[in-house]
Amino acid sequence: MQHICNDYLVPRFGDAVAADIKPPEIQRWLKILHEEKGLSWSTVSKIRGVMSWAYKTGILHQLLSVNPMQAVETRSKTTYRAIIVRPEQTLQILLLLPNPIHRILVLAAAATALRSSALLSLRWADLKWQENRIRVSKRWSNGKHGKTKTEASDGYAPMHPVLAQQLRDCKPSALCL
Repeated sequence: MQHICNDYLVPRFGDAVAADIKPPEIQRWLKILHEEKGLSWSTVSKIRGVMSWAYKTGILHQLLSVNPMQAVETRSKTTYRAIIVRPEQTLQILLLLPNPIHRILVLAAAATALRSSALLSLRWADLKWQENRIRVSKRWSNGKHGKTKTEASDGYAPMHPVLAQQLRDCKPSALCL
């Protein structure tokens, strides 16, 4: 939310009086973000959602009486399509990677489906060897550790035996810490 405020809302509306911003102006700006700035509709919809939340907060605190975002529409359909990678393809990718840490990261991503930010925050202590699972309790983002992206992300991921063996084979060294 802070990223959306700092990178989009403040540069565009930072000097405006909230009550003076009209729905057509917002609608045109959101369309420009998609068509000219190349933002996906799902991102534009998130920006719209943050603006709506800000107006609702202003209404709650009796600073505003109307939320112009109720009249503003965006598309939320995405063109994103997941790419299915078969196990044989994953193995081919792994064999092409010369760096051991890259191989471990790709294997861990394929075996757990964890977000990259969660993978990058893992430590040896997060590996629950006896339970065959990995504790996911943080993420690495913007150069620091933080909470997982969602509450549902905070938990455990299964540790496949192949991944467990590769991790065991990786000696705690500069490459595998």
